[in-house]
Amino acid sequence: MSEIGEGQHSIETKTNIAIAQKALKELLFLNNQEKFTILKDQGTNSKTTEIIAKAANNIGSQVEIIEVPKKITKKEVIKITKESKVVADLTTLEGTTAQFYEDELLEKNKYSLACLTELEPEVFDQGGILDINPKEIEYILGRFEAILKNAKGLQVKTSYGTNLEVGLRAFNERRWFKDDGKIQRGRCDNLLPAEIFTTPNEIKVNGILVLSALDSEIDSSQGVDEFVKLEIKDGIIVSIKGEKSAIILKKQLAKDIRKEKNPWNTLRVAEIAFGANPQAKGRVKSPFSSFDFEGFPTVEAEKTLGTIHIAFGDSKHGEKGTEGFEEARSHYDFVIPKPGLTVIVFNSETDFEEKKNGINLISNGEVNI
Repeated sequence: MSEIGEGQHSIETKTNIAIAQKALKELLFLNNQEKFTILKDQGTNSKTTEIIAKAANNIGSQVEIIEVPKKITKKEVIKITKESKVVADLTTLEGTTAQFYEDELLEKNKYSLACLTELEPEVFDQGGILDINPKEIEYILGRFEAILKNAKGLQVKTSYGTNLEVGLRAFNERRWFKDDGKIQRGRCDNLLPAEIFTTPNEIKVNGILVLSALDSEIDSSQGVDEFVKLEIKDGIIVSIKGEKSAIILKKQLAKDIRKEKNPWNTLRVAEIAFGANPQAKGRVKSPFSSFDFEGFPTVEAEKTLGTIHIAFGDSKHGEKGTEGFEEARSHYDFVIPKPGLTVIVFNSETDFEEKKNGINLISNGEVNI
């Protein structure tokens, strides 16, 4: 029995490595003989590191694994990345590798940076988020864009209390960005495909947003003890109601506010996005399950087809034409899971105001594209 189990593990690992190898080539454009640097710390998942390193070795890359200290100087960052073509950040400590993400260094040294902080080994499983045909992702993103590019506003509702109006700027003022997971040289992003996102009209988001999960940077289980109710007025969170999880969220936001020159930027809506990957795991806290159910990290859950996520904080996404006006130190994504979710699209300001002639983009988690 033991031998069978070990053999099965070997088969699974080979499959994981093959999927990781495909992702490194198709999404990070890693070639043979290029230097590939993995950044890790004590909290990094060793199996994830092993899979990625072996995949890069199979490509023929020069793999270097570096244990990053809690504090690192810009001089050390430049030394580490000088010859690298691709850098994979698997560190877990907040702020440890922040300097690697500076646009100036990325563009000067011409390396791409993949943020893999929350990446679990399961993303490399057969049938997982990375084991998908790029053409399918391209088609889904294209269909989303065709529907959303004329939208003037959205109504987001859930069966458990969300009723949010999201005003949008015209497409020629602020476009929707199709994130297919590909990271070109001089750029940084998380590795997982796919989503389509924009910054909504900052002063035209109003209503109630009910959370059944917190951002995994705030609560690693991505769950709440009871629903967290956010009231949003003119694009800013004005109240947070709930029990223990609401208190956790309030404390985190209060901590971030103290660091800001303009405290309102922490509480301002910064992004609305639709997941576009039918194989992503969308297991955030289900609004219809008991409140002791852990979910997948936000970085994967937000990519699930049939979900949306709404973010507050920094709206400088790094994508020209999608960015908002405000910067902040924090950016928290809150995933709204599929069960009970409805999203209606309105193509004129009048229809949006009167809530008529809407197009049902999502009906109870089912996407109509």
